Amino acid sequence: MAGRLKIWLQEIRAPFLTASILPVLLGTSIAFSNEGVFNAWYFTLAFIGGICMHIGANVINDYFDYKGGSDNINVEFILILVVAGGLLMFKISEGLEKARDAPPPPAKTEA
Repeated sequence: MAGRLKIWLQEIRAPFLTASILPVLLGTSIAFSNEGVFNAWYFTLAFIGGICMHIGANVINDYFDYKGGSDNINVEFILILVVAGGLLMFKISEGLEKARDAPPPPAKTEA
């Protein structure tokens, strides 16, 4: 049973579900800050719906990649893409930190 659960967690790419969870949490917090109302029912529907759509897209993508044979072809490319994507995100976060810590631009004076 534990082996099957591990396979399903790999198939749905559980660690990457944060890509669906974070926008729902952000949207909920923005809506709450603007309206001052939290609807647990709408939040739950959006949360579960977002996760289910993400999981469905992952499973369908893997199915058609396997059926078309592209999974067997792109084994090395996928590893390179994941590493490059991680390095890119690191560089973007570095740039954002530098921009945050930079002094403000000088004020424009009218002549």
